[in-house]
Amino acid sequence: MEREELLLQFREEKKQMIENYQMLFSKNLLEQAEKLGELVIENLKLLNQKVKEQKKEPLMFLYFALLKVDVIQKKYQILVQAQDFRWYFDDKAIEFYVPIDFLFESFQTLWEQLYIQSKKYVGKVSVYDVREIMFEELKKCQSSIAHVLRYLLRNVEKEEWFLEIFRTDYYVIRWGEYRDEAEILLRVDKKKKDQKEWEKELKNSMTQKENMVFSYWYQMELQGVYCEEVEMEFMTLENCELKEVVFYKVNLSQASFLNSHFINCKFLECELVDASFSGSSFQDTCFEKCELTNTIFSSGQVNGLGLTQEELAVIFVQEEE
Repeated sequence: MEREELLLQFREEKKQMIENYQMLFSKNLLEQAEKLGELVIENLKLLNQKVKEQKKEPLMFLYFALLKVDVIQKKYQILVQAQDFRWYFDDKAIEFYVPIDFLFESFQTLWEQLYIQSKKYVGKVSVYDVREIMFEELKKCQSSIAHVLRYLLRNVEKEEWFLEIFRTDYYVIRWGEYRDEAEILLRVDKKKKDQKEWEKELKNSMTQKENMVFSYWYQMELQGVYCEEVEMEFMTLENCELKEVVFYKVNLSQASFLNSHFINCKFLECELVDASFSGSSFQDTCFEKCELTNTIFSSGQVNGLGLTQEELAVIFVQEEE
């Protein structure tokens, strides 16, 4: 057989084994989620100390990066890199490493097993082929970790120590491959927005599917807008007022509607899993046939929404402060 055929055969033979290890990684990640969250919080606080010690300009960009060069050497550690408004030109960026070996035991075992089992394909399946397979798996691991961290950090910007790190109206935190395919964990942009900007971005989303994913809308007044089948995952509306706005079959998973007011609005067949309406109020607003698992509402606002018993059973009700 040609090398390409044998490589495909090797991949097919090991497909089930790889899937089994994917499940082990996911199981361990969920079990270690609390430890991971505490580790990230601990190092964000360490970052805060370093910012103060260096009398650093307010930060705008923060990366948690798992470098391939480290993974090749079997070093499972995060590079924490923080930059000010100069971004890549910040010659005094804060950098330090945090070990996360406890998440990658099954990943390392899979790598070793694939390497051992590749030896029977002498000269056809190389150590570099195994490495390429593991880099493919690494992307999946990175994405899973980002998903967990996004949930764990959803309220971190309310903490005083966190606000001391980011003393600007705009900042972004990313996780993933260094300056490559890093995913956004948190993005804040407290520049006042208007309806024209919303309508422009909504129109652009027709050709750029994820255009409004992670978008941030601050102190915006929106009226008479119809949004249909748009990707708005992780979107944030803060201190906004919406009147006669319809969301129809919109993906609003993990979206945040903070301290906003909804008047005569409709959410129809929307995906609102893990979304938050913390501090928001409603007037003549309804949720019909929406997926509301783990959606957060303030306690004083739930009664007037007309939610069914089944929907009330899956939401979170947050006590008003």
